[in-house]
Amino acid sequence: MIKQLVGRITEDEMSEIKEIILEQGRKFSQVVEITERQKLFSDEYKSHHRASSLSWAVYSGFLEGIKIGNFNVAPYRYGKNHVRPKLENEKIILFIMNSMDPDAKYLKNFYRMNEDLENEKVYAYIKFFAERKHWTITNIGIYLPDKNGRTISKENMYQKPKLKVLGA
Repeated sequence: MIKQLVGRITEDEMSEIKEIILEQGRKFSQVVEITERQKLFSDEYKSHHRASSLSWAVYSGFLEGIKIGNFNVAPYRYGKNHVRPKLENEKIILFIMNSMDPDAKYLKNFYRMNEDLENEKVYAYIKFFAERKHWTITNIGIYLPDKNGRTISKENMYQKPKLKVLGA
């Protein structure tokens, strides 16, 4: 666990967040029928619909009002109709994302929360990566940026297992 996040997020909460991301990714890769698509994609995160993108599917696992441990979940709206999940408790704000511009204006106020990591509340984000060919989630990590947005600590939460090649 990133030492600055101890007491702000539990291993169980990180595991639950990881499982939501992986489950939504699995559902996305298996979607075939239109009725299944409607269950997978929430209108809350519709701006990420680019041809039924993996981001939209993953974000839809974090519907407004659900609780993950001590975290409250709500969509965070920014820019021109962009939205991403925000998980918040009294000690930390987390965004779930797969891509980002680290210099984006909306992130600057969140970075400032980390000017002193002994503050009451800090900001971090959970980022997932995917293999585009099969739209499979390959990696999930939690990142702690400094006051300027540079990553000062990160921890891997999930790494897709590599396939073992059996010899003849």
